Amino acid sequence: MWAYRIRNVFTRIVGIWWAVLSGIALFAGIVGSIRWLAGYDVPIEMALTQTAVTAVTFSVGVACLRVRPYRPDLGDRPFKGVFTQPSEPRKWWTGDPL
Repeated sequence: MWAYRIRNVFTRIVGIWWAVLSGIALFAGIVGSIRWLAGYDVPIEMALTQTAVTAVTFSVGVACLRVRPYRPDLGDRPFKGVFTQPSEPRKWWTGDPL
């Protein structure tokens, strides 16, 4: 069904978007922390808070990219909150069989 393909593609796009944007922000927070350590006038609380928050959002983006494609029209069934492993290999973007 097309709805599950779109859901899987949307999950991948959101994951890429979150991972890239928060990865850039994480890099900026680390650079701010290094600048503070080097003696520049950078508020360390701001740099550490930015680093912590963006590390969490980066993890969310990576989790979106690692989730398996869910296609109940191809026989996938949830099992206690975890999807069962499909028997055949699937495409990463849509979950269609290879």
